[in-house]
Amino acid sequence: MSKNKEPVFRKGDIVVSRSGHRPMTCESDVYPGTHRFYARYLHNKQMRYVWANSMKLYDEKPEEVKMENTLYSVLLENGSTTFATKVGINSANKFLMEEKGTGAILVVDPSAVEEIVPHTIAISPIDTDRNEVNYMIEPSKLLAGDLVLHAPKGSKTFSLGIVRKVDTKCKSAKEFRGVKISTELIG
Repeated sequence: MSKNKEPVFRKGDIVVSRSGHRPMTCESDVYPGTHRFYARYLHNKQMRYVWANSMKLYDEKPEEVKMENTLYSVLLENGSTTFATKVGINSANKFLMEEKGTGAILVVDPSAVEEIVPHTIAISPIDTDRNEVNYMIEPSKLLAGDLVLHAPKGSKTFSLGIVRKVDTKCKSAKEFRGVKISTELIG
């Protein structure tokens, strides 16, 4: 270890393990060739003897503010409906909504807000009401009780199923791939 070389880390530098996320403070200058050094965790002040090549400078980027981009339908006091995204909640537990198109901030009761989700249906095998799978489909294409031949995306085999529920408002619904079976009374 040569004191003529520039330190890799300086005393007081904030470092973190290359595979970790808990920042530490260097307790001394760390020069090239140094294998281990003492560092102290910021959250509990515990000291550790760490490998120099397993550490890196802590990237002190502030956490990004996550903007919610879920679209909501908002029923206004005058009876009209608008679309908005939620930006917060005020001290009276009312939703602060940013209206689409205008950017205006609306203060509304949570009961006047409904999340916009694709129209979904629940289909299960014909012989049981268990194992329901939710699918996205255009409204009124299929109704409760309709028989379908359907296949999960990527599958080459079709299964006989029955639509058990409509408008299930499932956010994790799959894309529907199948056909409706029309029946005709013949006897």
